Amino acid sequence: LPFRYVGFKPALMPLAASNQKPAKTNQTTVIPAGIYLELINSFTSTLTEFNTILPTMIEYIKYVSQKSKRGSSPKNRIDFVKSAQKFGLGEYFIKWAINDHRNFSHHLGTIQYCCIMLIYVFTGMRRSEAYSIKCNSLERIYDETGKVVKRRFIHGVTSKLKSHPTPT
Repeated sequence: LPFRYVGFKPALMPLAASNQKPAKTNQTTVIPAGIYLELINSFTSTLTEFNTILPTMIEYIKYVSQKSKRGSSPKNRIDFVKSAQKFGLGEYFIKWAINDHRNFSHHLGTIQYCCIMLIYVFTGMRRSEAYSIKCNSLERIYDETGKVVKRRFIHGVTSKLKSHPTPT
């Protein structure tokens, strides 16, 4: 993954055993597996936690959107937090430091970032390919009982080895 998507640049550590400068190459620096797996686990746990409160969050968003001033000023921030507690989201909001519209929007952006990063990691899609995915692009194939998902497919477009985007 390009580093601008990951959010950090790895430290370049000189090797003590060698006095020679490494030859300049166009090879992309590799992210150490431990760091890579830690990022994947972090994205996954963030989304897992969010999915547990998703139905409540949807109701909360509907409620908050009815009163446009809720959370927009210091006085209204109290109402914003109280309304979150009313929906049982108080602990979640405290954990993620959500106390106004700006922080709430930032948090939803973080959730979207985690989603797109996991799509990049597990599909190998390019940025334009991942952003072309529609909401109904996920197809599930179930077993004979209809309860266990055997396979998942994401339908989108690809531009690999093509002069124009092609459905996958």
